[in-house]
Amino acid sequence: MTVRETESRYDRCLKALKPRGQDHVLRWWDELTTHQQEQLLADIESIPWDIVDPLIRSHVLDKPRRELPTGLTPPEVYSQTPDAGRQALYKDAIELGRELIRAGKVAAFTVAGGQGTRLGFDG
Repeated sequence: MTVRETESRYDRCLKALKPRGQDHVLRWWDELTTHQQEQLLADIESIPWDIVDPLIRSHVLDKPRRELPTGLTPPEVYSQTPDAGRQALYKDAIELGRELIRAGKVAAFTVAGGQGTRLGFDG
């Protein structure tokens, strides 16, 4: 791909991103290799704006107001070591957990909800 073609693609992508407030995606353009630049442009060009735009409007700009449920209370706290009244409950929970693991019915996942430091955000 020629430099002129890449510049043209870049301009088209910037014109698509800017009115949507997403032009920051191209912030580190000059730090990317040519291959990385091509990949980024291809990713941006593959975005189905006709599908994404209505979602931006309905879920970001005009997101519906949600009422918080009433009557919320903190959950009961279970310490790592059971007190005398919960020995049997903990024993049963451990055995059930082991059964579920043996049956392949347990999954684990990571939920990110921090400050974006893994993505390089230092703000």
